[in-house]
Amino acid sequence: MKGKIGIFLLGLNSSILLFLIIFILLGKDKISKYYYFLDNNLRQALYNQNNFKESDFKSCLPQIISQVPNKSSIVIGHAYGRGQSKLIRKNLNPKVDRFLQTNKKNIETLFLTGDVFNVPSLSKWENLYNKYNKYFDIYLAPGNHDVDLPYGDLFKLYLETKQPINFPFVLKKAGFNIVVDDSNTSKTLLDYEDKIEKFNKLNGDIIFLRHHVLIDKLSYYGGANNSFFKEEIFENFLKNDSNIYFIYGNGGMYINKPRIACYLHKNFTHFLNGIGDFNNDIILILYRNKIYRYNLKN
Repeated sequence: MKGKIGIFLLGLNSSILLFLIIFILLGKDKISKYYYFLDNNLRQALYNQNNFKESDFKSCLPQIISQVPNKSSIVIGHAYGRGQSKLIRKNLNPKVDRFLQTNKKNIETLFLTGDVFNVPSLSKWENLYNKYNKYFDIYLAPGNHDVDLPYGDLFKLYLETKQPINFPFVLKKAGFNIVVDDSNTSKTLLDYEDKIEKFNKLNGDIIFLRHHVLIDKLSYYGGANNSFFKEEIFENFLKNDSNIYFIYGNGGMYINKPRIACYLHKNFTHFLNGIGDFNNDIILILYRNKIYRYNLKN
């Protein structure tokens, strides 16, 4: 019994010491920037679940269109869909594949916001690019399925020949400044103060593409993530007066209705969507400085 108490006290003291070291190294301001970590992550997610009102996340949804305009950019999250049956697929979710095949002449750029394949492989990446790269550009904001062990090295080796992998990087497409981000790293967009300064100097509306949710209000539907932020943090760091959008691709598994969620504060709009193998899954279309939604039927 005494031995167990001793081990407990040793662990407690070690935790306190570790916190003090982190506090000293990072400083109070750096620590307080984050809304919560670890156990608080779950606490806030449960709070958001209990206080979720669907109407709060529908008022800022984009207009629905039924046709893909010529020279559109497409944003698709969680492209493999859901469920273990997708393990054997060599390509994307079948209805995503049908959509791309049908509209390939009207698509200028495809943005995949993570979890392209449930289990990646070299042949799957090659199939994707061999099939579509001759019709439109492809950019990936990776999800956990794309870079988790043992697939991270494969992602880097193959994708570095197709796109920049020094995240976040900026493109100009469909009238937007588009920032493609990797949300699997220990740092978030709001940790890169030098890059935030560059974002604040961009002319025109900005879209940040990433896999995991970054704002606390959508945390319940965002999947696993180490940090969420209050809306005030976004407003304090991103000072650009243009419209600023965040599109998160990890929503397909978590949203039942309306299969897309949005949250609006000041000049910021956050969209969470992704393929969940529901009828009328939502994908987003960027065209002439506007964002539209498109129903992807089974």
